[in-house]
Amino acid sequence: MSSSNTLSSWFLDSVNSWFDNMNSQDIKASLFRASTEKLESLKNMFQLMKSIHFTSRDSWTPIQSGILLSTTTVLDLFDHLVGTGNY
Repeated sequence: MSSSNTLSSWFLDSVNSWFDNMNSQDIKASLFRASTEKLESLKNMFQLMKSIHFTSRDSWTPIQSGILLSTTTVLDLFDHLVGTGNY
């Protein structure tokens, strides 16, 4: 497999993992204190979207802004609710 195919596969796997974590509709798939893998997946996607460039411009695309905003919201809610125990 070529390196571009490997990179594309890794990127799509990252997006899929992010989507699964953001779209969990079952209590078993929710974020808990022990959800370190899910939290790392969200944080990794956040860093990826901040650093990736889809165009030659130095600004984010709308999809990047949406992913960054929604991921920040979920991580902040997790920190607030799980950190304080008010969930």
